[in-house]
Amino acid sequence: MGRFWQLDTAPQGIYLIVQGKIRLLNQNDELVTTLEASSYFGEATLFPKTAFHTYRARASLNTELIFLSQEFLSPLLTQYPDLEKEFYNKAKSREALISELEESEDASFQPEMSYPAVTDQASTLWLK
Repeated sequence: MGRFWQLDTAPQGIYLIVQGKIRLLNQNDELVTTLEASSYFGEATLFPKTAFHTYRARASLNTELIFLSQEFLSPLLTQYPDLEKEFYNKAKSREALISELEESEDASFQPEMSYPAVTDQASTLWLK
C-alpha cells in the first residue's frame, strides 16, 4: 500500500490497527517499529503543543484501520484522564525510539580521516 500517513500533516486522532501491519519510519524512511493488529498510532497528533520528531506510516497489503478523530476522543479523554496519559506516554516512547535511532546514525557517522599528503610527509623527513 505504501506511505499514507505523516505526523506533521496528519489529522488529529489515532488509528487502530484491525488487521495487517504498519511500519513506522523516520524522516529517512528507516524502520522505527512495526505495529500489528490491536496496536495504534497517531497519538502524537493529540498533543499539538508538544514537539515530536516527524515520522511516517507505511501499511502492508490487506491492512484494515479504524480512525478515531480528536472530536470523537475528546469526551473520552476528559472522562478517562488515564487514557490521555497512556496516549501521551506512547507518543513520548515513540519519540524516544526515533531519537535513539537518529543518535545511533549520528554516532555511526565517521568523517574521513585526514592524512598528510605524501609530499608533506617527505618534506617533514627532509627537514629532520
